Amino acid sequence: MEEPLNINANGTVLCPDCHTRVRVGTAGVANFNKCHRSMKACADNLKAYKKQQSIIKNRENAVKFFAPHPPHVPPTVSAPVLIQSNPICLQPTMPFASASASITQNDMAPILAKGCPDALKLLLTFQSKISNLLDNVAKADSSHPLAQWAFDPTGCVGEDEDTWEKYNGPLNTLLQKSPDELQDLACIGELGLMGLCQFLHYLVEHHGIPGALIEGKVEQLMAAIDRVSLETAVTHPKPSQDIQLPSVNLGINAEPPINVDALLDEPSAKMMLLAPSCTCPGLSVTIPQGKSIHTAYLFGLHEELGDPWDYTVEKGQLTVCAHSCDKDNLSDGLEKCLGCDELKENPNLQGILRWIEEGVHENARLIFHGVGGLIMSNCKKQGLIKSLCLKGLNDAWKVARKAVVLESYKQWLLAVGLLAPLPLLNLEVGDDDLTCDKDYKHIFKCLRNLSLHVNGIVVHGVHITPSVICSHLMSNEINSTHANYLLNPNDKQDVKLAYDPLREIWLLPSPPADQSPGFHHTLGTFFHYVLTPYICVKLSLSEQLEHLSAVAHLLMALLAEGNMLTCLMPTQLYVDIIIMIKNVYFCVTKAKVDDPHGNDANADATQLGGRITGTTEVAMILAKHPEWDRPPWRLKFPALDKSGLEVHRHVDHVGPATWLGDTMLSHVNLQTSWRIGCSLIEKKFPTLIPVLDSMASQDMFLPLGKDLVKGPRHPDDIDDTVDDHDPLESSNVVLGVELEDATAETETNQKFDPCFSLNGMKVFKSRHLNGIKKQALPII
Repeated sequence: MEEPLNINANGTVLCPDCHTRVRVGTAGVANFNKCHRSMKACADNLKAYKKQQSIIKNRENAVKFFAPHPPHVPPTVSAPVLIQSNPICLQPTMPFASASASITQNDMAPILAKGCPDALKLLLTFQSKISNLLDNVAKADSSHPLAQWAFDPTGCVGEDEDTWEKYNGPLNTLLQKSPDELQDLACIGELGLMGLCQFLHYLVEHHGIPGALIEGKVEQLMAAIDRVSLETAVTHPKPSQDIQLPSVNLGINAEPPINVDALLDEPSAKMMLLAPSCTCPGLSVTIPQGKSIHTAYLFGLHEELGDPWDYTVEKGQLTVCAHSCDKDNLSDGLEKCLGCDELKENPNLQGILRWIEEGVHENARLIFHGVGGLIMSNCKKQGLIKSLCLKGLNDAWKVARKAVVLESYKQWLLAVGLLAPLPLLNLEVGDDDLTCDKDYKHIFKCLRNLSLHVNGIVVHGVHITPSVICSHLMSNEINSTHANYLLNPNDKQDVKLAYDPLREIWLLPSPPADQSPGFHHTLGTFFHYVLTPYICVKLSLSEQLEHLSAVAHLLMALLAEGNMLTCLMPTQLYVDIIIMIKNVYFCVTKAKVDDPHGNDANADATQLGGRITGTTEVAMILAKHPEWDRPPWRLKFPALDKSGLEVHRHVDHVGPATWLGDTMLSHVNLQTSWRIGCSLIEKKFPTLIPVLDSMASQDMFLPLGKDLVKGPRHPDDIDDTVDDHDPLESSNVVLGVELEDATAETETNQKFDPCFSLNGMKVFKSRHLNGIKKQALPII
């Protein structure tokens, strides 16, 4: 909303349109609105006000222009190499040789100015429009805004200054105005438009300013000139000129026309008309040897310049002729006609010669290139396109590889984020974020060998030997024959035989509630949590992780209790068990990150190729060393339910098809499973709670503050629980007749009949031996 007008003491108000004080008289504001506002006087005042403000602003900008500028940063990109044309020389063609008449390049100074062709053409049009302004247009004086550009520009740009950066701002300040304000700048004279045109021409010629930078500014001024010319033509039209027609005598006494046919019949006239005359040879352009005029000359410029002269090519020789050339009427004593002779000084021809010799900028319009230059430019651009395509392809591959690495890294960070909250868990990995693994069947056999070792083990300060284990087994209603069978170490490759004694140990009865857990209860709990995640088909994935977490916490607590690492088991066996548990947690974490809502056990093409390659390598190694190909003799594990009862006895390699528990990754919480496993141990063994609390800042591989993987070990710390070591060497345990050993499946090429004849009947050997075992009396 417009503010109300205030009348001062002198009876005047400030016009909000033209910013001029207007006397209103006694009628007040109503007189102002009626007699001044929107009238011609108000418009004239507004125009004068804008002009005055423009002058003030230009003076302010001029002061800013000469203020210190920041140091110039030299460009780091060099200009491209000019596309060279074939060098040529120019000389006239004469009937006879004349060295004095030869024209060389030094005799003709280049007339066309150097610089961007588009900029030069634009400035030429600008200069033409300035010249066409009428004389009644105002002439600029020293106070005109354009007068600041009417100076000798030589040396106006320092060596460390950028030309366009220095003058672009002042030119924008001068020319970024409304059309009416630009129209006020259209004044003739050296201090007006002509001075600015000469200054821009200097920048284009000596500092390489391209036409694209000045095109907008010059076109604004040319539009203002057109408006001024139109207004001037309307108000001050040019006086008309009378056209004087030549007088024509149509009198009767006019002489009759000459009969040309009659003149031709006369011999003297015929000889006069057919007499030979001198012929103008034109101007010959000689191309150096090895060059071709067809690729050197800029034929396309004839279309641009309006066909300024004629040219002919005969036998590889280019000749140019003026349009005014009279070939057949060359005056005596002249080498060529006046029109052809003036071609030597033609600025357009001189420019063509200079471009052919010095070369044309690669960004110039194609019409300024010869055929050879076009071919060279096209080849260069094609090579650049191929290079850019190849670079783009390489960059795409690099981006794709980096994207895969980045995605893998993001997944790894997410996996670490899931595992980091788990206390005591070791987070170290190898190359490509891989972790080691140990075969659980190998761990089972090592634990069986550990429990039957002649030196025994120490749990809760109790020394446990094979004879102690045998006595506890027999106290649990197991006869001596079966106990001796369980403690038979001869068949070290039998996985089922390794499983049976461990299971019997964890089935030993628990101590009363008012007593502390016995060694057999602790050892049985340890064996139970190690075995059941792999053979209990009704366990969910979360329960499997809970059992393995309980194994890790119990094992670390037993080792830290009393600082008795080697008394419990060899260091290498401990490390193998922890590696197995750690790998399970890492694999589950990676699977959750990769596909948290699925459980895809199928291999893709890449994985299948890698596995086939690995299988092929293993087959080749075993072909060279067949003695290494010794698989376990018996792989049949009895699948268990949660109550510990066998489901069936013939589950070979328990896998996804036989597993009944929930294995969905989305239902697994790693932190919860890890903490539940710890709470299971704390609930069963309260005496170990202080031990676990004291290890809160430790690591699974540093239960005693010592690195068990990389640190030195005691010379006696040897893992003798492996398959090829006899754990009962020098053992004094008395074993009975091993009746069940007859049914053990051994690796042999000889086949045996599973039945034998008894009292004329065919009886299975295994069934008969089981009956004998049940009838045997327990050892007292």
